[in-house]
Amino acid sequence: MIKEGNNRLLRWLIYRAIVKAPTRSAFNGVWLRQAADQPVCGQVPILLYANHTSWWDGYLFSVLMHEAWRPDSMSARISVMVEADTLRKYGFLRHLGAFGVDRDNPRDGLAAIQHAVRNLSQTPHGVVGIFPQGKFYHPDARPLHFFNGVGLIAKQTVAAAGACALVPIALRYEFVREQKPEAFIRVGSPSLITPSHPLRNDAKGLTTHMTQTLEAEMAALRDDCVAYRFDDFVPLLKGNLGLQQWCCLLYTS
Repeated sequence: MIKEGNNRLLRWLIYRAIVKAPTRSAFNGVWLRQAADQPVCGQVPILLYANHTSWWDGYLFSVLMHEAWRPDSMSARISVMVEADTLRKYGFLRHLGAFGVDRDNPRDGLAAIQHAVRNLSQTPHGVVGIFPQGKFYHPDARPLHFFNGVGLIAKQTVAAAGACALVPIALRYEFVREQKPEAFIRVGSPSLITPSHPLRNDAKGLTTHMTQTLEAEMAALRDDCVAYRFDDFVPLLKGNLGLQQWCCLLYTS
């Protein structure tokens, strides 16, 4: 397993230069719609689980953390589980909080699960993002197939920390009205798993629960995009002007 880096200044610099700037260049905008009852970073372990449809998905996790949730000076430990091969190709991701796992190696997979649980359970409680599908799938491909490790992480975090907030995140990329595509993030209501929850000791049941809640969130986001229903979305990042927008400015000036 490849561990993440922990230099906060380096994380901020890499985010500004290698995540934020290219994201603004690639998209007309990054848009967020989230349920109002989101947990507070640092007060409870938060396990974010998202569909995996594009190379940009990890960047959107980072944008969500820096532009929307903004943990207190990033004091809460924030990390994202990614494939080890991806981390070897793009080593800078380590300094954004990514840790790598070889899913084909059971020992490595177990080490990554234990590492995620430690990150979640420490004080202040951490935030861990995971793509339980393990590889890219079209956002409309069904059914979703999750690795069972995500349920184990939730189960062991409840045992270690007394609770775990499970937060589904649907990601989608669409061309709407501009030359560049839009990136959409839809964050669903959390499921707070405590020692009294009926699924607290059922890793497989927790995985099924997360699969179902993410499918529902992805379907809602798809319906929003098909209907051009964007009134409830707020901009996280506005993209740089594209050729079409520059031409409009020049023509009207």
